[in-house]
Amino acid sequence: MSPAATESQLLTAIQRKDSELLTSYLQELDAAMPAAESGKSSISATATYLGLTSGDAAIISTLLANGANPALLDNGALIANAEANRTDIVTLLLADVRVDPLAENGRALVLAAARSNTAMFKALYSRIPASAAWDYTLPLALAAKLGNHEVSKLCVEYIARHPPTPEQRVRLNMSLVFAAINGNAQVLRDVLSIKDINVKFANDAAYLAAIKHENHECAQILNETGRINHEEHFASSRPIDLDIASPSWWVPQTVGAIKFYSQVVNTQ
Repeated sequence: MSPAATESQLLTAIQRKDSELLTSYLQELDAAMPAAESGKSSISATATYLGLTSGDAAIISTLLANGANPALLDNGALIANAEANRTDIVTLLLADVRVDPLAENGRALVLAAARSNTAMFKALYSRIPASAAWDYTLPLALAAKLGNHEVSKLCVEYIARHPPTPEQRVRLNMSLVFAAINGNAQVLRDVLSIKDINVKFANDAAYLAAIKHENHECAQILNETGRINHEEHFASSRPIDLDIASPSWWVPQTVGAIKFYSQVVNTQ
């Protein structure tokens, strides 16, 4: 059997989701490998990606047991399964130390946060190296927007060990407003616990958002910070823009990303 035919049949077995046939072809493929290459994976990147994104646990287990590298194609299998909301498969892939939970700027973490998939987020979060730098602002903003205390708590825990940069601190302000709009007091307290998050304009904007959406507990929490300038805002007759899609004082790219992910994963 030629290598080309073996590869073709390997892909066919994966497409048919026939794990027994796949195992047979993998054994033949391994047997045909030169002795000098013994121990190396004989499974191509194409077969690996197709199999690991098939959604079939038996196919995935068979490939991993036979040495398939789940980190091939820039951790494409991890991202694809996160997009498909397959928590069990994402967890299975993360068991391999070669898989990077922060691939594509932590896209899998963002997808998990956007779906409020706490189990997936925790699985990914647990694999983040202690010294790794990643942009936690988008997952935190999504957690605040959707009222997911478990995710916001993990983000804040990480921020405590890795203080935000000035740019990240600006983006973190939107989490305060999202929490006030959502009305989740636990998430609001999480965000308020971040060092230096209580900048004046964010507190004022969050307070006004809480009032507008009649989230009185959040308004009271913000009022207790002692940083709300009541006179400046309530003495003015100028209307205040609380449209979360396009306020001029947020970072446009981040707001656009949140809106995009929210639409894509249908979290509303």
